Amino acid sequence: MSVLPCSPAVAASPVVPAAVPHGEQAFTPGIYTFVVPSGVTQMTIRVWGRGGAGAGGGGGGGGGGGGGGGYYAILVTSPVMGGGGGAGGSGGSGGGGGGSGGYSECTATVAAGQTFRVLVPGSGRRSVGGGGGAGGGGGAAGTAFASGQTGTAGAGGGGGGADTFITLAQVSGPSARVTARAGGNGSAGRPGPGGGAGQGGENGKFGGSGGAGGSGGASGGLSGVGGAGGGGRSDAGRCSGTGSALPGSSGTTGPAGAAGAGGVTGGQGTAGRPGSGELGGAGGAGGAGGAGGVPPTTTVTPPAGTGAGGSGGNGGTGGTGGQGGNGGGPNPNPSPQSGFTGASGTGAQQGSPGGPAYALISW
Repeated sequence: MSVLPCSPAVAASPVVPAAVPHGEQAFTPGIYTFVVPSGVTQMTIRVWGRGGAGAGGGGGGGGGGGGGGGYYAILVTSPVMGGGGGAGGSGGSGGGGGGSGGYSECTATVAAGQTFRVLVPGSGRRSVGGGGGAGGGGGAAGTAFASGQTGTAGAGGGGGGADTFITLAQVSGPSARVTARAGGNGSAGRPGPGGGAGQGGENGKFGGSGGAGGSGGASGGLSGVGGAGGGGRSDAGRCSGTGSALPGSSGTTGPAGAAGAGGVTGGQGTAGRPGSGELGGAGGAGGAGGAGGVPPTTTVTPPAGTGAGGSGGNGGTGGTGGQGGNGGGPNPNPSPQSGFTGASGTGAQQGSPGGPAYALISW
């Protein structure tokens, strides 16, 4: 019987699995459509919400007008007094800082060709600062028939503006809807009150003493504080896999502005010499704007400024009170003066917008 020769054994080739593609795509503000690439079966979606806008500061109050100087007739032996100075306007409060946006992520199973819609909001709008209040008018000078007149009070400043627009950042598709809320917008800065008016100098008395000097105007007091913005809430939305979320932080409150100083009482006259008007009070400083909220710390770092809360604007400075008018009389004496107008308060600064949203898809 013949024996056939044996063929050498052939080793089987190992089966090499197909390589799974890896990559990522970032999304800055805008609206997009994302299609899952071929071969991808799992991806991680990360979304950062936009920061809330800082509010504008409140405008400074106007200074009060000075009082008019008094008058004395020929038969009056003692001179009259000068008008009192107006009070300075108070400073406006700073605007509240905006809160930072929240953060959400989701790792889910996907299939090639699935479509996801991506919405990434931008930075938002800049909030306006309040305008400064007008200064009060000076009081009229005295005459032979009437004492010096009181000035008018300064007007309060205008309130700051606050943004009202909030948009949700999101990535949505068949297996997930990942959302991140925007930070709350800061509350507007409060206006500074106007300074009180200076009183007019009283006319001299026939055969007696001189009239009383005009009192300085009283301060309008402090402005209110600007409110802070709230942080963005955490909201992972719908996730068929593993999801997590982090809330944003609140911005800080804008402090109140300083009160304006009171005016000075009109000067005392001496024999043969009318009393002088006195200076108005200095305006109060505006409060600083509140700081924006800081975004949450994440394992993946987004571009600088993403989701940060905007800073509030500084409040305006109050105007200086008007000087009171000098007392006077008939020729050859100098005529009494009217009080001087108070200075207007300054306008406040705008609040800054919050940082934009951001999204990142990795596979």
